[in-house]
Amino acid sequence: MAELTIWTWLLFLTQLFFYVSCASVIAASFLLPFFDKKDIQIDFQYFLVKYGQWMSLFGLLAVILNFLLSVGAFTESGFTGMFDTTMFSITWASSLGSVASYRLLAFCTLFFCFFFSVKPYVPLRLMYYKKNIISIFTISAFYLLVSSFSNSGHSVELSLILRYILSLHVFLVMLWIGSLYPLYKACYQLPSQQLYQLMHSFGKYAAWLVGMLIASGLTVLYFLLHSVDDFLKTIYGRWFLAKLIVVLLILLIAMRHKFSLVPRIQKSNISKHHLIKSIQLEMVLILAVLLITFIVSTLVGPEHGKH
Repeated sequence: MAELTIWTWLLFLTQLFFYVSCASVIAASFLLPFFDKKDIQIDFQYFLVKYGQWMSLFGLLAVILNFLLSVGAFTESGFTGMFDTTMFSITWASSLGSVASYRLLAFCTLFFCFFFSVKPYVPLRLMYYKKNIISIFTISAFYLLVSSFSNSGHSVELSLILRYILSLHVFLVMLWIGSLYPLYKACYQLPSQQLYQLMHSFGKYAAWLVGMLIASGLTVLYFLLHSVDDFLKTIYGRWFLAKLIVVLLILLIAMRHKFSLVPRIQKSNISKHHLIKSIQLEMVLILAVLLITFIVSTLVGPEHGKH
């Protein structure tokens, strides 16, 4: 396992902020179309837009800080080393610079997509094409974000096909994680009937998303760990097993939402309260998954042998 230094922890914090920002902007973009209907409160749509804008800015800040901290860690000359122009140029020309540029461009693009999604600041002749134009730029930004995951860390050692599958898996995970806070806010801001409509619609999509998430995750896992022994006898396998257990707990909670709590929202405020508490628990478990993901992707890797 890699040595834990102050640089490691600072890089972890900025990477954590990046994960949260990435998940938030993906989920906000995905949830916005649910509010095109007139029977859904427009206030929550504006919340999603502002949420997406702010998280895009936080994402930009996280990427910049993470890159500067990487430069400082390489120079090993304290925090002033973060601004060493020579090492900055060398790092920017490396894969770290490529990944940072993808992420910066993606967050900038998403910020303006959110901005123009509710503002009529486009020429009149383009108003008809506005949604299509925003959708194209949003999908392009998503591609840049998820591609940055498959081109960093230990994933660069995977084949091209596996990296595409990993990108799909990352996108679905980010969508799932990022949806929790908006859905949590919806429990407070939307009346029971509209909350049920949102949760029911989201649940129909989530069933397909979870299936693809599990299939893509198991595919990547199969090629990384070829036997059950790898789970039990390697550091990487143990951490991955811990992550898998937490993910299974999250899926059980999600199943409880879909089949137990959501159908009863219209009938009882107690079910709404239970749903809020359940989403809070899910968010805590998500933080555990993000921590384990950082450890697996940064501090250890598939190459670590038996311990």
